[in-house]
This record gives sequence, C-alpha cells and structure tokens, in this order.
Amino acid sequence: MCTKLPSLESEISWRSALFTMNVSHHSHSFFVPLFRVVLRTVGLVWLLLTSMIVNSAPSLDHSALDDNNQSVKLSEFAGQVVYVDFWASWCAPCLKSFPWMQSMQRKYADQGLEIIAINLDEESSAATQFLSQFNVDFKVLFNPSGDIAAQFGLVGMPSSYLFNRDGVLVSSHVGFFNEELAQLEQVILTQLAIEPVKEPKND
Repeated sequence: MCTKLPSLESEISWRSALFTMNVSHHSHSFFVPLFRVVLRTVGLVWLLLTSMIVNSAPSLDHSALDDNNQSVKLSEFAGQVVYVDFWASWCAPCLKSFPWMQSMQRKYADQGLEIIAINLDEESSAATQFLSQFNVDFKVLFNPSGDIAAQFGLVGMPSSYLFNRDGVLVSSHVGFFNEELAQLEQVILTQLAIEPVKEPKND
C-alpha cells in the first residue's frame, strides 16, 4: 500500500504539541504535568471531532475532471453499483489493481457495475504515461487538487469505495492484495445480486 498522504497520527502529534507548547515555561510547577495531560486530551478530542465535521463521509456527491478537463459528477452513475478507486502514477500496487479492475468491468458491466478510477497526480503527464500501459474500458477521472480524496479521508493508495445502486457506501478497502481479491469480487457480486460462480471442489 502506498502511504504518501499525511496520517491522522502525525496531525494529532502536531495538534497536541500546539496545545501544550504554551505552558512549557511553567515546567517547575507541580500542576503543569497534569495540566498538560488535560490539554492534550482536550486537543485529541477536538481534533477527532473537527475531523469528523470537516471530512464528510465518502459519497457520490463530488465532481472530478475527465480527460477533456470537463467536470463529471459521480452522482451521474447512481443506479449502478459504483466502484470508486483512487490511484496515482507513483503508486506501485496500482500497476496490479488496474488489470484487476479491467477484468471486473468486463465481467460485470452488463450487470450494472461502473468502475471509476480517480487519479490524484498533480502533473497530468505522469498520469498519461501510467495509463499508456493499459487499455482500460472503465471511467478514468482526475482530481489533481486532491479535494475529493480529502473528503473521503484517504490514508493510502490504492483505496477503493463501493456504492450500491442507491448511492450508499457499502464497503471500503485500502491497498491491493491478491489474497483479498476473491472477497472483493464477492462484495461486488452481492451488490449486483448475481449468484457467484462456485468453484468445483477437489475430492
């Protein structure tokens, strides 16, 4: 999994330092250590609460850009099972996730699956070079500002979010691991209301 994005833990440390730095010059006081603990606790609670407010829950109420720099609303795909995947050219696991997403799109497009891969590269040339390695049928959109990723609370790439036909988030996943692909496909099948193909048992 690629984790180039800042983590919540690092921000908590920074916020905690901000809350406690103003009392550092009173370290000789007996009450300062307790006061620092109280401030640190308040700071952590405040950060978590504001993060919940600022970062809305993942939804299809966002717009990204197509390759013609035209805005596309994710909500346009409501009514289908939508698999939103965030990726970047520097993300090594994304090289493996793209062929898998392509296979899923080809297998289940007729049943209502819509895969949308959202690129987060600031430089479009990097994304273009990455895409030249693949011949994909699914939708590729671009979000160079990263605001959609921020709203989703992204912590690493690739990250995927599955929405049902009502546009409700039903599953999310970080990273790309071969041993988890069968389970991911099963979640998609469940939302598509398709009976999974049972593998023959070896006697």
